[in-house]
Amino acid sequence: MFAPNFPQRGGPESISTGKLALALRNAGWEIDVITINKDGAPFQEEQSRLWQPLAANSFPVGYGRTGRDYRITMLGWSALAYSLGLKIARAKRYDVVVSRCQPIWAHIPALLLSLRTGVRWVANWSDPAPVRKNPPPLGRGPRAQVPWAEATVFWSICKRASWHTFPCERLKNYMLGFMPKGSVLKSSVVPHVALAGRVRECRPRAKFTVSHVGGAYFRNCRSFFIGARMFIDAYQCAEEVAIRFVGWNPKEILDELEGLGLGGVVSIEAARPYEESLVEMERSDILLVVEADFPEGIYLPSKLADYVSAGRPVLAVGPRDGTLADLLRAHGGGLGADVRSAEQVAAALGKLYESWKKGTLDRDYSADKLYKQFSEPTVLSKYVNIFRAIGLTPNVSATMRHGTLRTRGDVEAPG
Repeated sequence: MFAPNFPQRGGPESISTGKLALALRNAGWEIDVITINKDGAPFQEEQSRLWQPLAANSFPVGYGRTGRDYRITMLGWSALAYSLGLKIARAKRYDVVVSRCQPIWAHIPALLLSLRTGVRWVANWSDPAPVRKNPPPLGRGPRAQVPWAEATVFWSICKRASWHTFPCERLKNYMLGFMPKGSVLKSSVVPHVALAGRVRECRPRAKFTVSHVGGAYFRNCRSFFIGARMFIDAYQCAEEVAIRFVGWNPKEILDELEGLGLGGVVSIEAARPYEESLVEMERSDILLVVEADFPEGIYLPSKLADYVSAGRPVLAVGPRDGTLADLLRAHGGGLGADVRSAEQVAAALGKLYESWKKGTLDRDYSADKLYKQFSEPTVLSKYVNIFRAIGLTPNVSATMRHGTLRTRGDVEAPG
């Protein structure tokens, strides 16, 4: 696996990729990961013990000569990562290469290795690429013009990869709109994985606790805070409600709180190591996701997989038409609210609060069905189907910690 963002480097992409590597390892498959390092040593931003089993098969690669141009720096990493990958591949004769992005240059060493050795290659797209093609406000939309060199690399990746994976259907459809013809025939959805071994013994707190765990940058929190103010005023419940934002958060959040008088209800807390953040999720009554104000919610926030592994109901504040709304409508596990509507936020908080007061929250909004969409058996079976579709015969006899991996004989039809 080529994955610049990988534990122990912090961030959602690193965590998601680390969990996938653990899931593959749990299934009995051998995996080596070529990642990135800094100053001759791995990044140490995320030091949870959870990642220790991956250390022996993780190979950090340096930048090469660093310069002011970020693109040149990353091309240097790509060349060195490819060189190391080729060296290891000649000794081990890999069956398949997986490349994980963002960023798009994570795919370059996999492209070169596939061209050189003919090894089958599965490319994952966690977000739209190239970056300019993100929907506004993060990008300029699917028709955005991309510099020639970047467009050429993207086109080559799309054409050469044996298969493409996306974490959700809406992102897949969005990117297929500007990928080469034929990409639809070698594309499928593989969600972020929720690791087995959920801990559900932690009792919820005395207060009705709503927690947002992870950074809130590029999110539209204003409607949520206005809705929270409306909910608290309607129920006169400020003394028994706690809303927590745990992670790196922009100054705009503090400004919103001051203006709405929510300082006594909402707390802003420092980021935690990954394992500690899981405990904070388990101790919460409700886990909050807030998205940006997109016309369509094409993203699958990676924190959702962690939320469902914690077994707590979810409040998803996002686009009315989006991936989170789709999942909650289909599988339950919480409530959704339009990111543009403070009234919907207030109504959703009120329903969840009433259920909490009655002691029926877990029964009314069970996350069990939603968890199954992200479980290790679900994700691994999708990879087994992909590997079979590209001509491989993976060993699926291993029994994982929480159930035997079940597979179907053929890959799911595109779309």
